[in-house]
Amino acid sequence: MPSKTRDSIYLGPNNLESVIFYDDLPDHFTKRAKKLLPVVKKMYPGLSLKDWINDFKYDLYPERELAKWEHEVKQYLDVKRTEKISPETNDRIWDKIMNKMNSGDYLEDVLKGNGIEYEKKIE
Repeated sequence: MPSKTRDSIYLGPNNLESVIFYDDLPDHFTKRAKKLLPVVKKMYPGLSLKDWINDFKYDLYPERELAKWEHEVKQYLDVKRTEKISPETNDRIWDKIMNKMNSGDYLEDVLKGNGIEYEKKIE
């Protein structure tokens, strides 16, 4: 049963529903996502192409999410090219990638790392 707080109702995590923002993604988007799948499957071996593409439909800004994945896959491949990676190290690298992608300042950090100033929109 939802609990009432001061000005809102708390529904709890079991009552949350996913929202699909897009019925279809542009072809150019799908092509880019397909290129990443072989690397992403190293972390999620059971991931199908259909599920990989469909997951982006739940993102309000799927282009931004895809850009994050492209950036991190590039970073991963750069490390893998220069070092022999054990399965344990591979898992640690992916854990680090996922933590970094989920941080609130991810976009700012990527832009700053590429010499681009980023101003947060004030609404």
